[in-house]
Amino acid sequence: MADPTLIPDWLLTPAERLVSEAGQLEGPVTDPQAARDLYGDYARPAPSREARIRLILDLVAEGHSVAAAARAAGIAPSTVYAWRRTDEAFAAALEGAEALRADLIEGEAIRRAVHGWDEPVYHRGELVGYVRRYSDSLLDRLLRGYLPERYRDRASVEQHVTGDLPPTIVLPAEMSVDEWRARYVEGECERIDDDDADA
Repeated sequence: MADPTLIPDWLLTPAERLVSEAGQLEGPVTDPQAARDLYGDYARPAPSREARIRLILDLVAEGHSVAAAARAAGIAPSTVYAWRRTDEAFAAALEGAEALRADLIEGEAIRRAVHGWDEPVYHRGELVGYVRRYSDSLLDRLLRGYLPERYRDRASVEQHVTGDLPPTIVLPAEMSVDEWRARYVEGECERIDDDDADA
C-alpha cells in the first residue's frame, strides 16, 4: 500500500483513506506504523465515524452490498441502517452511492449481453484458446427494460359483448340476497335500469 501522506485524498483507495484518517489524529504518535512499532496493534486508533462513512459509501458505489460495506468498515450492518433512518445527509449520500452501484451493475449487464466475455477452452488440461460468450437472457431483459413497447410479451385479452348486459343489483345494506330474490319474485322490488339510476 502506498504512503497515504504522499497521495492526494481523492486518489486514495478506501483502505488507504482509513490509514490516512487514522494517521491524521492528534496524539503523541500520529504515524500509524510508528504507533504499531511502539505500542503494538492495539495502539492503532479507531477510524472516525466520517472515515467509516466514506469507506461505506465508496464500497457501495463500487458494487458491494450495504451489509458487506458495513462489515468492511468494522461496524454492524444494523448500525448503517439506523444511520440511514436517522441521518438525512447520510441517507441521501447512501442513496447516491446505491445509484452509482446500479449504474455499475447495469453497465456490466450491458457488457455481458452486447460485448460478451472470453471463456477459456481447455483440451487435456491445457489452454488452447478462448470462445466469446454472450448472455441472451440479459439481452432479453435489457430490451424489455429499454424498449418495452417493442419487446414486451404480447398477451392481450379482447372481449366483445353483444346484446343486453345483465343488470347490476344494488341491495340495501339490511337486505340479504335471498330476501331480495323473494321480494323480487313477489313483485315487491322493482328493477331500476342504469338510465333510471342516474336520474
